[in-house]
Amino acid sequence: MEYTVFNVRIPGKELVFRHTAASVSEFISIRDDLIIDAFGVQAVRKADIISVELNPVPYRFAYFEIHNEWPGNEQKLWKWVYSLPEDERKAVAERYQD
Repeated sequence: MEYTVFNVRIPGKELVFRHTAASVSEFISIRDDLIIDAFGVQAVRKADIISVELNPVPYRFAYFEIHNEWPGNEQKLWKWVYSLPEDERKAVAERYQD
């Protein structure tokens, strides 16, 4: 099963949430009031969501593997991530998903 790992903030918590949406924009455009994760284990009410972002962990490992150093900051990491073609970003996320 293909899924993307998101950090979802709701009041009082930050969840590591696996979902089949491929991007943050696709995740936040889900029309359902209750969003259920890819495995049916977690659910979050859309109205409770404060913010959603991609989980950076898979991309940190890929960056290190390619550059032989850790990215110095989040901005550098995300600039590199978004410079990748979408299919390559998806492949990185799948490779390091667990």
